[in-house]
Amino acid sequence: MKHLHRIAAGLAALLAVSLSACGSQPADNAGADTADHAAALMPYDAPSGRFTLSVPEIEGGWTVTDGGNDEHLVLDNSDQSFTVMVQALPLDQSLAFFSNLDELATYHQQTTLSTFGDAAEAEVAIGGGPDAPEIENVKSASYTVELSGVTARAQVSYFQTDGAYYILTITGLADVYDANIGKMQSALSSFHENAL
Repeated sequence: MKHLHRIAAGLAALLAVSLSACGSQPADNAGADTADHAAALMPYDAPSGRFTLSVPEIEGGWTVTDGGNDEHLVLDNSDQSFTVMVQALPLDQSLAFFSNLDELATYHQQTTLSTFGDAAEAEVAIGGGPDAPEIENVKSASYTVELSGVTARAQVSYFQTDGAYYILTITGLADVYDANIGKMQSALSSFHENAL
């Protein structure tokens, strides 16, 4: 349960930081969707080693930020205007609180995302790449938040494997998000859970 409180605080803080970063503007070519970007995926492991996600290069590079626990992977671009977060909630600990993925998603939406307005349903494929079976029953939604003329967006996906529930969030300032979300969605095919 404390993992979820960290996720809630982290997502709220992230959107707040994204909205307050109005001075941070992406370079004109930040979202150039070239073959070079599509081909260059860099793998990142959760500190626990539970999962790996490979992401496309991004202008300025990625910084791994401490997510507060070993099951949380947080990747920020150089000016923190675009972030990818994956939180694993191991089933052996989580089933005491959530008997299924729907309960987790409902809890997270009510406690973390309720202030971000209405969600738009999104279709997101996770896994399915080489050595990564596609994960079924992924539940995803997208959000847009505006504050003082600055717009931020987020895409949140919930899914389950044999070992854990997962919450995957991609968020950022609207310009950077819009420029990079297509490449990030394609890269989600690389997600796989590792044998521990």
